[in-house]
Amino acid sequence: MIEITNAEVFGKVIADALTSVGENASLQTLEAKRCVNAIAKAAARIESSGCYMDYNADEDRLLLWSDSNEIYELKADGRCQCIAQSHGVICWHKAAKRLIERYNEAMMHLFSADAEFRRAEYSAGR
Repeated sequence: MIEITNAEVFGKVIADALTSVGENASLQTLEAKRCVNAIAKAAARIESSGCYMDYNADEDRLLLWSDSNEIYELKADGRCQCIAQSHGVICWHKAAKRLIERYNEAMMHLFSADAEFRRAEYSAGR
């Protein structure tokens, strides 16, 4: 189950993903639009249907149950078995995996920074 516990961090992850699409000069207009649509759909699905997704960080694997009643598995290589991916088009499943990875990384960074702050306070005798 995917649970977004910090909406602010997730919002920043989404914004960063969209910014990177806009800054990627190698993308054609249609490709960029497809990427933006995939990110938007993935973000909405994560927020509304996270209970139908499972991310295993140790195995770098996302399982998700799609609206088409299919279960998709995205492994470390990032490939998906869906129809869009088979046609070379970015799918929202792949975008979801990337957003979840980035969210987890951001949350770990936030947790580490908080732990460092607490250690410094403790060492200073506060």
